[in-house]
Amino acid sequence: MIAAVTLILLIQRISAAQEARITGGIPPWPTAPVWPGQTWPAAPPAQPAPAAQPAPAARPALEVPGVAPAS
Repeated sequence: MIAAVTLILLIQRISAAQEARITGGIPPWPTAPVWPGQTWPAAPPAQPAPAAQPAPAARPALEVPGVAPAS
């Protein structure tokens, strides 16, 4: 019972903090370096998209003995 009440209070506190951050316009990550001289890592170079592979050829219909093929 104590754990359930504690969980509910924790969720309410987190929700209130998120709402305050959203209404205050505070970004979710720092916009400036945290330590002097720190820089953000560069984004990895864009990889070219793989070449599109052609669609597989249609397979011929299976022949069933005693059944006429559909046309």
